[in-house]
Amino acid sequence: MSLPPVVSRDEWLVARKELLVRIHEFPPTSRDGEEPPAAVATAMRQSSAIAIVTRYSLSHTQARMAATRAGARVASMPGITVDIFARTIPIDYTHLESDASSRES
Repeated sequence: MSLPPVVSRDEWLVARKELLVRIHEFPPTSRDGEEPPAAVATAMRQSSAIAIVTRYSLSHTQARMAATRAGARVASMPGITVDIFARTIPIDYTHLESDASSRES
């Protein structure tokens, strides 16, 4: 199964020039709450936004809490699958904004 595009290739190339996006892969943890490697924890503290796509949750780790205290916005998605991602991530943000605006009135 392939993922539907969330942004076009051109949009990604423009964003890529303006943003620093890093991917940190590390060996799987063995349980919820297990700390990631020190290098990952450091990268998390230095980030403004973090998407944590893991089998076990890092939500209650010192690394996540330190990143949050440093100002990072964190989306923790333990156990997410390609199928779940494909069904929930591609959002029509224009429609969502329009719908939200109409509810505020």
